Amino acid sequence: MESRPLAQFLESNAKFAANYAQPLSLMKMREMWARKGSKGTVILSCSDPRVIPEQFMALGPERPAAVIRNAGGRAMDAMRSVQVLNTITPLGLIIVVHHTDCGTTHVPDSEVQAKIKQMSSLPPETVDTLEFGEIKDLEASIREDVALIKSDPLYGGHAPQVVGLLYEIESGKLRQVE
Repeated sequence: MESRPLAQFLESNAKFAANYAQPLSLMKMREMWARKGSKGTVILSCSDPRVIPEQFMALGPERPAAVIRNAGGRAMDAMRSVQVLNTITPLGLIIVVHHTDCGTTHVPDSEVQAKIKQMSSLPPETVDTLEFGEIKDLEASIREDVALIKSDPLYGGHAPQVVGLLYEIESGKLRQVE
């Protein structure tokens, strides 16, 4: 039986699909980027539904970017995706965005570990070794994630520009963190 939330998502999709215009294929986009000498942009952000980079950074056809979202917008979880995207089209810019009032600033790894121990069949000592990306200091976490991406050896010494931004959900403003 279908859940009500799923039914609502499917109804919304049916409305979306009614006026859908198919975008360019990936191959055509790659050809276009190669002709222009363009490099791709990746935005790494939190999965919090209040934080939508497509809106607060005005992304779209004129300003395309791949958006990777995970809990806390942490680089440790995003590195595989960043590397795959870098093989599709070379990346020129990676933007790490963390935000105020993030759940990972309110829920420490120890709390996540305790809940996982209740649900999981993993030995408790194994769960205690797991890190979930808690954030104790927003600016420090941004600098840490920027440094992690820049130091990734898979770039072969040719890392793209990597910058960190703090999104203030109270005002909608972005601020660069050096």
